[in-house]
Order: sequence, then structure tokens, then C-alpha cells
Amino acid sequence: IHQDFTRCQKDEAERRLMERFTEGLDWLATQRGAALEAIRQVLRSIIQGQRLDILRFPADGQMHCLSTAQELDDYTWLVAGCVGEFWTEMCAQLRPESLAPSQGLAELKAQGARFGKGLQLINILRDLGEDLADGRCYLPGFSADEVRRDSRVLEPVWQHWLGICWEHLGAGLDYVTQVADGRLRYATALPLFIGGKTLAKMQALPWPQRLAGVKIGRIEVTMILAEAAVACRSPAGARRLFAKLSEGACALA
Repeated sequence: IHQDFTRCQKDEAERRLMERFTEGLDWLATQRGAALEAIRQVLRSIIQGQRLDILRFPADGQMHCLSTAQELDDYTWLVAGCVGEFWTEMCAQLRPESLAPSQGLAELKAQGARFGKGLQLINILRDLGEDLADGRCYLPGFSADEVRRDSRVLEPVWQHWLGICWEHLGAGLDYVTQVADGRLRYATALPLFIGGKTLAKMQALPWPQRLAGVKIGRIEVTMILAEAAVACRSPAGARRLFAKLSEGACALA
């Protein structure tokens, strides 16, 4: 079954991942104790989110929309927010000295969860046009008929979730500054920096171009990697770089 499924993958990167799937299971079998339980828990959450995605958005040629803001918030936690909590738990277990002692673990996990939810919201806001073409609308508050007639009805709710996304990234920035180890801070901050740049770019575009999709080019990513290597030497440097990449699109303390 695994080989049959692998051959169906049209995306080369996904196909290679599936080909090495059993290696991941072999590695998982080497884990023990609290680390193993944390891995199992995060996988349960992600799989639950993926199952909900399949149930809510069947490939039947029809438009399907999430009904409530709670559904969207729950989804972003299941597929990404839980990863922020997991990352924090693993750091606390394996590298406790890498986290600043000024905040408790529960607060760091909450910030990590919001960080993850913000990154997933970026994907949802960026991929809106592509998702609509596939019959999926993650932005709640409208019927399938309303969305099908004119996608512009989604612009106000898109702006609303854009604001929530900036708030989540603000929590992510606070999280990054609590990572005491410089190399780990760099690894943790990279998706925040790229996400902030992407969100600022989307915010500056008119609605038709937002629907067309926004991506950060390779040159821009390379520049962010280089700047982050210097900026992440200190929490203050990480804050300055995030503000620069956000291009004044949001106001963060």
C-alpha cells in the first residue's frame, strides 16, 4: 500500500518524503520516555487536523466553507500551534539551558502555540485564491453561494484575520526573544522573519493580486538568512530585523 501511494505523488519532494517514510518510523522506534510521548501527541494533533480537512473539504467539485472563527482557530492549532508547544517541550527536556528562565514553561508554550498558528494563518491568507479554486474557504462567516458569486465579499474578513495573524506573530517575536541559545534562536526566528516579510507584502497588494498568491523570492530569502545570522546574536537584534522586514505594516511593542 505504501509503495502504491508513493507512486501517486506528483510532487517530487513529497514523493521522496514518502519513499523514506519507513526510515522515520524506524527512528521513532528508538525514542523513549517523555520525548516519545511528546512526539506521539503532536502527531495525533496534526493527523486530527488533516482528517478534519478531508471531512470538511471533500473533493466533490462544490464550494465548502468553515462556519465559525472557532473552527479556524482550532484548525490552526491542530496543524501548527501544537508544533510550537511541541518544540518548546522538546527544548525544555533536551536543552533546558536554551530557554530564558524569566518565563514559565506554560507561558512559553502558549507563545509557541500562537507563533505556530500565525504561520499557518499566513498560509491560509496567502493561498486563498488557490484554495477557492479547489472549493475550500477557510475564512468563516459566509455561505458557499456568497463566496462562489463574488470572492470580494471575503476581503473584510481577510483583513480581520490579517490583524489576528500579526498579533500571533507578535507573540512569536516574544517567544524568539526568550530563546537564550543564539543558534537555536536563529533557527526559531527564520520562519518568523520570512512570515513577516510575506505578510507585509500581501498587506500592500490590492485584492486581485492577493488572490493570485504572494511568494518571497529566493534572493529575498537568502538576504533574510544572512541578516538573521547577525541579528539573532541578541534578542534586541531579532526585534529590529523583524520590524525592518515587516516594513511598518504592523505595530509591535
